[in-house]
Amino acid sequence: MRLARRLTLAEAAFSRIQKAYPVVLAMIATIGFFHRTVQQRVAAAALEPSVARLVLKFLIPGLYLHAVAGKLPTAAERTALRQRAQSLLGTLQSSAVWVALSSTVQQDLHRLARDCAQLFQRSSSCVEGRNGYLALRHHQLRRLSDAKLGVLTALHNYVCKRPDGTTAAERFFGAKPDDLLDTLCDRVALPARPRATRSAPRPAPLALAA
Repeated sequence: MRLARRLTLAEAAFSRIQKAYPVVLAMIATIGFFHRTVQQRVAAAALEPSVARLVLKFLIPGLYLHAVAGKLPTAAERTALRQRAQSLLGTLQSSAVWVALSSTVQQDLHRLARDCAQLFQRSSSCVEGRNGYLALRHHQLRRLSDAKLGVLTALHNYVCKRPDGTTAAERFFGAKPDDLLDTLCDRVALPARPRATRSAPRPAPLALAA
């Protein structure tokens, strides 16, 4: 804010800075959480220090940049980011430590690095995409009830699958979850049998006059 004062910005610019300041703090916290999570996953793999360094400094950043390059708006930006990703990944091929690893270990490290890179998603694209889907498919309902929204969320996370056969919950937790239908049957109390309907008594016949 002091720098903005020295630049003699307009009052509208100050209001935008004040509005963006909490978002910047949340962004810093998110990036810090991502790096801590990645370091924990790499540490759990019990790699040699030299191999762990290659994974953290070259393999994960290279795969991440290659994945997000296609989302940039201009061809020049996409090309520049892909070149940077190839430069990082090419460093591995010139490393004696990496070349000494077997192909099986390299594939396992690629899988680990790809999972780590996918932990960080720019913006809230997954949430925005789902909100857009709900708005498109259910706009005629005006508003979804909390119960129906919860059901749609459970189906989205545990039932809907990508072409590779994985669900959102499986990709998030790194393990295949229990079957949703079996879990519901175990936790939801089944309704009691309906009460048997009683037939209405027949009216007594009227006595005929003699």
